[in-house]
Amino acid sequence: MNTYNDVTPLAPRLVTIAQHFIEDLAAFLEAKRGTSDIILSAIDELNRDKATAEEMRSREEAIMVNPRLSSVGRREEMAALCKEFAGRFRARDGAETRKRAATDLRDRLLATPKPNGNETVEELRGAEIRQRLAKLSMADRTTILLQAMATGNLHVLRAVETDPFAFAEKDPLIDPEFLQRIKEERAQKHENGKAWMKLQSLLFVSERLEQLSMAIDLQLSHYNELPSFAGRETRTSDLKFQNSQQAPPKSKADQPPAHVSSFQ
Repeated sequence: MNTYNDVTPLAPRLVTIAQHFIEDLAAFLEAKRGTSDIILSAIDELNRDKATAEEMRSREEAIMVNPRLSSVGRREEMAALCKEFAGRFRARDGAETRKRAATDLRDRLLATPKPNGNETVEELRGAEIRQRLAKLSMADRTTILLQAMATGNLHVLRAVETDPFAFAEKDPLIDPEFLQRIKEERAQKHENGKAWMKLQSLLFVSERLEQLSMAIDLQLSHYNELPSFAGRETRTSDLKFQNSQQAPPKSKADQPPAHVSSFQ
């Protein structure tokens, strides 16, 4: 069998990457850190993309050993093959779908529930809480917030979040990073942690599918195309260069007069 080295196969690397991510997801699920339906559906998608890459690998091998093709012909066939298969992989769509779902779920988990009572009463209560917190040190404010969160009292949290000057003050009532961490800890306990596990599963899956999508684009896009570097137009200028091999022009004194008179 004749083999040719002027065409580099691309599909084997995609098969390897897809298989690696399948194993990643299986390990993630086995460690009971993932939601089974999210992980298993992603494994199915990766298996389909892996099968697509294996089909492409078979087509690549046929091109590389085809004795009727010249080097240029093999590269052209490979370029056509890449263009054909680039639209058959589904990793990018899967990554975007999971990422949107993760963003929506995270927003819901971190959102503070609205009060059930009268909104005006809640606003007055919040203003009073902020007024009292402002007189305390940051450490005391943090302690009060933690105690309120531990008992399920969200009035302090709402008061801090609805502070109209929260973004303008150099010294906020509660450190923003600490406040974010408190909200995340609260979200992790929602539904006994199942909702947070679902979020982590969506993020884990979207990252792996996005990485596979990037690998596909890197391998298949613009195959056998020469890069085009469009430069900016340059102005033409006369640098007054002179030919060193040419004698300098004669002075007026060296030139013959325009009219020469002859005396007979």
